[in-house]
Amino acid sequence: MRLITLISFFIIFQSSACQSQMIEAEDAIQPAAWQTDLYLPLLEGKNVAAVVNHTSHIGNSHLVDSLLAMGVQLKTIFAPEHGFRGNASAGAGVKDAIDSLTGIPIISLYGPKNKPSKEDLADVD
Repeated sequence: MRLITLISFFIIFQSSACQSQMIEAEDAIQPAAWQTDLYLPLLEGKNVAAVVNHTSHIGNSHLVDSLLAMGVQLKTIFAPEHGFRGNASAGAGVKDAIDSLTGIPIISLYGPKNKPSKEDLADVD
């Protein structure tokens, strides 16, 4: 009888542990950027801007590069401190530029300008 009780307890414990691991995997917190199925339909056919820095990633790919690969029409990049690709040192001025990898205009939001102007948003939906 003790053996049956012990085996039953073991089976219940293992089942519970497996369910717990499945729940944890399903409920794992993901960054919003990774949840493309939720926001890509909202971007379809739109001219998009992104406020991103060098830490903005989907997996191992920069968010901008990922969005472009998914067909999003990215028109402008707004970059805070350290610049869009992380090339600027802490506290260094970040100037407006064109991203050499994508050709997309980068507007600095670090320094005297800390928010986009109406002109900066003119081509963005």
